[in-house]
Amino acid sequence: MLLAQPSAAVQGTGSASVAEDTGVIEATRDLEDAQRTYDDTLDRLDELASGYEEALAHAERLEGELSGAETQVEEAEAAVRTAQARRADQIRQAYKQPGVDLLRTSGAFLLASDVGSALHASAVMTTVAAETAAQAVSLHAAAERVVDNVSSQQGIQAGTASAMQDLRNLTVVFDDALEEAAAAVSSAEEALAEAEEDAEQQQLVSTGYQASFGYVPPGILREVTLPGGTQVMTCPLGQPNGFIDSWGFPRSGGRRHQGADMFAAYGMPQFAVADGYIRRVFHNSLGGLSIDLVDNLGNRYYYAHLSAAYVTDYQTVTVGQLIGATGQSGNAAGTPPHLHWQFHPGDGGPINPFPLAAALCR
Repeated sequence: MLLAQPSAAVQGTGSASVAEDTGVIEATRDLEDAQRTYDDTLDRLDELASGYEEALAHAERLEGELSGAETQVEEAEAAVRTAQARRADQIRQAYKQPGVDLLRTSGAFLLASDVGSALHASAVMTTVAAETAAQAVSLHAAAERVVDNVSSQQGIQAGTASAMQDLRNLTVVFDDALEEAAAAVSSAEEALAEAEEDAEQQQLVSTGYQASFGYVPPGILREVTLPGGTQVMTCPLGQPNGFIDSWGFPRSGGRRHQGADMFAAYGMPQFAVADGYIRRVFHNSLGGLSIDLVDNLGNRYYYAHLSAAYVTDYQTVTVGQLIGATGQSGNAAGTPPHLHWQFHPGDGGPINPFPLAAALCR
């Protein structure tokens, strides 16, 4: 990474110049170390987010398969009951008409008045025998389906239980990592600020560590072009956070993910992504405590699973303004704390928000 050269004030000879050069080198090294800590922390959170999202998707797929297996077992068991009922009814009918067995064993001709009647009676008995055999085969096949489906169901149940345990274990790891990351980034930010101050004191020619090292502090503003025009925007969630492109991943109830899950420590501040107004602050069963924000271009942003909201309906907000805090409300209970964030261009249906989130937060 290229740095600007020291100013003329620190270029010279003698012990003073050497001391100043040493100070520049140390300040530069501190900046680089702090930046690496920050970058490594974000990379680690993104990796954890990826592992968690994949594990969640796997568990949800297994839950769907388990539900389907349960349905198949129920249908197979119902088929067995139907076959058993038909078989029992046929037995009852045979008991009420004992002559059927005589006709089948002695021949229809013995009881027939003529050849035509005998042939007709024989055909009837053959049909009855065939139906009896067919029902027996049907009953056996239905029973086999039950055995197969129950076996499949048990296998899926075992896989689901294992996947859910893996997910619970990963949730604990992720929770701890989010807390540790918040502390690490806080320390890195302090170190970056101190190193920048040291660099300035050593008259290192630099416009600041943000320009020299690409450091992205919480709340940095960017100009973004969206449907409706260009506006200044910021990351909707404080740093550090971790997220991946999870658009379309399976969710409970056969749903598909229609947002970006941005993981961060519980209580991490959430910000107005752009100038606009708060359409509503509300609760729902899936999103829990939620906020709808509409920017001045008419685009809507949905924030969900909050632990707190600091705005009210119809309130005007400015880009970067604190509006809420990260939590686990709604159906996020038991998951690592995160912001479920949706992007609705022109206030229409949601589209994949990952490209926008990545542009604003990375």
